[in-house]
Amino acid sequence: MIWEINFQPRLYQETIVHSCLKNNTLVVLPTGMGKTKIAILTLIKRMRDYPSSKALFLTPTKPLANQIYNEIKNSTNNENISLFTGQIKPDKRKEMWENSEIIISTPQCIENDLINSSLDIGSVSTLIIDEAHRAVQDYSYTWIAKEYKKRANYERIIGLTASPGSDIPKISEVCKNL
Repeated sequence: MIWEINFQPRLYQETIVHSCLKNNTLVVLPTGMGKTKIAILTLIKRMRDYPSSKALFLTPTKPLANQIYNEIKNSTNNENISLFTGQIKPDKRKEMWENSEIIISTPQCIENDLINSSLDIGSVSTLIIDEAHRAVQDYSYTWIAKEYKKRANYERIIGLTASPGSDIPKISEVCKNL
């Protein structure tokens, strides 16, 4: 697939994407500065490098999942995008997973599907975690990231947040967990 985008990235976004392509990265930018666009550019480039892979974009709430789904649909020419919510039955999510290149989901759906072995997270070349500051203690993000690191064939984790925390120990915990 030839991926096209219909927006012009800013220079700082391209610079951050370059870092995201080389390493797992925590992107900390204020709201409205284009963190989702950085994630879109990164997942497109990673999926070009790993053509049979998928991108998984996790966000903590259904409204944010809908917003990100629409932003990706409006920013790319890709039609193989799925939105997972708890309203979609697990069997249907399994089918959607197999037929999608990009999946946007709440972490609880993915956690449940991983526990039930109904999806293969190993095929994900880019795991994007929105509101990454939530990746502390026993929040679903932490468990999913550990499972991803164990199973990923092409590991890359991109955390996105506008508010990483006010102290170094919390920020370090988020980075360690992701």
